[in-house]
Amino acid sequence: MVMLLGFIIAAICALTGAGGPILLVPVLVSLGIQIRVAVGVSLLNSVVIALPSISGYFAHATAEITPMLIITSLLGIMIGIVTGARLANKVPVHHLKLTVAMITILSSIYMLATLHTG
Repeated sequence: MVMLLGFIIAAICALTGAGGPILLVPVLVSLGIQIRVAVGVSLLNSVVIALPSISGYFAHATAEITPMLIITSLLGIMIGIVTGARLANKVPVHHLKLTVAMITILSSIYMLATLHTG
């Protein structure tokens, strides 16, 4: 069952670009996995999904903006990783669950609101 869920979530993430926390964390938590473990697993899962997906998406990207987008994105990601790692065990579990839930809800609302804009 877990392998089937992993397959479905990975396929959806690779297709849509949705990160692990959007789909995987709520599923893992509902299966009884601790929130901190679920976040860690989803981060590893995101890396595994993203690496092969990158080549498919960049094959169709505009070459002029791709290098700058990659560089600036990686800079932001590195700062976010360091910040998140430092705060990971300082945030109470309740706040972490609430934050994941709010990000998931807000992301869903945004996707629905921009559904027809391309």
